[in-house]
Amino acid sequence: MALRIGKRGGLLMVAALLAGCAGTTPYQSSAEQNVRVETVTRSGSTFSSVRASLHIYRVDRGCEAHYAGTLALDQPRLTVGVPAGAPSLLVFGFESGGFLSSSSGSMRYETLLTPRLGHQYEIKVRHVDGIYDVAIHESQPPRPGSREIARRMLKSCAI
Repeated sequence: MALRIGKRGGLLMVAALLAGCAGTTPYQSSAEQNVRVETVTRSGSTFSSVRASLHIYRVDRGCEAHYAGTLALDQPRLTVGVPAGAPSLLVFGFESGGFLSSSSGSMRYETLLTPRLGHQYEIKVRHVDGIYDVAIHESQPPRPGSREIARRMLKSCAI
């Protein structure tokens, strides 16, 4: 599925994906499994639920994002391959809804990430009691330690 969106159109596309108006394609990982995602979701109520997902876009030299696929973050841990040496737009979506209520909501967090060859990335995704957080750390095994990766928006793209 080849989908091209510009910097401005990205917000509209993400909103449509989160709202369920557009179909999603399962993300096909690259060969190197360089990203580990740890997810914690808790709604705070037995009558509501929270779902998390990761939408991955490839970003070309013109800073246009191309939809590559979606992963449901429905497991505590998963490992995925994101191509090294090329920027990808990672969009984390959080959808909440109530069992006996018509209330629902969605939030998103997006960041531009250019994985480096030989590096590993750990992403901690949390949505607990209506508050969400996404933290990305980069490490270079076998060296000890890691560094936090700052959030970058697609509009800051300069390849």
